[in-house]
Amino acid sequence: MNLLSAKRASEPSVKDQSDNRVDFDQDFDRVLFSAPVRRLADKTQVFPMETNDSVRTRLTHSHEVSNLCRSLSLQILRSVPEGKPFGPSGDKENVPVIAAAAGLAHDLGNPPFGHQGEEAVREWFKQRRSELFNTKDGALSDVQQKDFLAWEGNAQAFRLVTKLQVSKGNCGLNLTFATLAALMKYTVASSDTSKKGHPARKKFGYFQDDKECAKEVLREVGLAPGLRHPIAYVMEACDDIAYSTIDVEDAINKGLVSLNDVLEMLNRQEDADEASQSIMTRVQDKLVELRKEKRSLGDTKDIALQYFRSFTIGRMVMDARKTYLSNQEAILAGTLEGNLIKLSESGQMCKALQTFARVNAFQSPKVTSLELRGANVLHGLMNYLWRGISETSLDSMVEDNDGKKRLAEINEKLGVEGLSTTFGRYAFNKISTNYRAVFGRAVTHASTADKIRYHHLLLLTDMVSGMTEDFVEATFNELRELDDKRDAK
Repeated sequence: MNLLSAKRASEPSVKDQSDNRVDFDQDFDRVLFSAPVRRLADKTQVFPMETNDSVRTRLTHSHEVSNLCRSLSLQILRSVPEGKPFGPSGDKENVPVIAAAAGLAHDLGNPPFGHQGEEAVREWFKQRRSELFNTKDGALSDVQQKDFLAWEGNAQAFRLVTKLQVSKGNCGLNLTFATLAALMKYTVASSDTSKKGHPARKKFGYFQDDKECAKEVLREVGLAPGLRHPIAYVMEACDDIAYSTIDVEDAINKGLVSLNDVLEMLNRQEDADEASQSIMTRVQDKLVELRKEKRSLGDTKDIALQYFRSFTIGRMVMDARKTYLSNQEAILAGTLEGNLIKLSESGQMCKALQTFARVNAFQSPKVTSLELRGANVLHGLMNYLWRGISETSLDSMVEDNDGKKRLAEINEKLGVEGLSTTFGRYAFNKISTNYRAVFGRAVTHASTADKIRYHHLLLLTDMVSGMTEDFVEATFNELRELDDKRDAK
């Protein structure tokens, strides 16, 4: 087992001797400066199309998770200064930067428009499954179909950093296998998921097209599919800590609820746990102090909310550290069947905060209305882009001459007659050249229509999942206007 493996899919022939960063520092920097991270600034965390700058986007959420990953891993290491709680191999001092990189990258595959956007992608495929999954060479396999019917942002994140980003060896960001394994919250294919048992099987972590890469990563760090890297447990806990606390804070800043509402909810819990009681008492004590200082009502609310966030996050990080250390043997083996936060003394409080956020934020009429609007726009854009993809002759998508000739023969089986419309050509050209190049390499040696159709559909999800919300709306409106004008002629 080599949990902290610095191996990469593509190793440089000559290392720059002037660069004294360790491999894992390079991983963090590659993620941080990548375009997908910047695009998270225009992707919803909870509140779509938000104009209040104090409310989180996916970008601010990802930075906060990254920071918590670094902090929690450091606290675990400092609790056992002579031990190696993240495995016997490798330098344990590298763990915090690996954890920070995984935390920063964990949401890169999420589509625009929040949680509803992910469901909108799945629903689009469910509505068209008969049309999309059948060709003259046969249907897509069950597992290929499930890749789309149960489409996963987690699998898209793995695909993004291992394949879709431009690199010399066509290995995406070419991160170390330790960082990739830490990112893999789920470690099975879509055909092997299960709601019961190990949490690494709850959802799928890679598409069929990326199966060999995922297997290589897990093999190198010494984990079997269905098990989980120790730092992935840390990353999952930090994501839970962040969104359970921060989503509530954002709901307060939006005026949907008040801090008093949150404290009352914690107090009303049946058999309220010690963590909830502790947070409630500490915040109320601070409110008394602030009122004695005769601060303005606005200042009192703002400072009290900061105390609530700080106390709550601090308590959950401390309890997650204790849970990690008390389950260290199972975690190192990747076999712990649980979540660090759910198993901790803060588990009940975290669940109560998540439920409170879901009812008062995720399910609020304004949020639901905006998410549904975003989902409708996403469906409309996918219709237009699919027309562009499905109307484009395969031989025009690859550079290899032998591939061009063979793919031209498959066009008929896919019902393609070449670039049949100006609109189709225009829509197809809206797709990123990076993603088109990945598609071209994948289908150059494909021999049947069903295999090509699978990559057609991946090309579509690669594009829409990577788009920002403003770009989705602008592209949809542009294509709709052009289509309307064409129909009017």
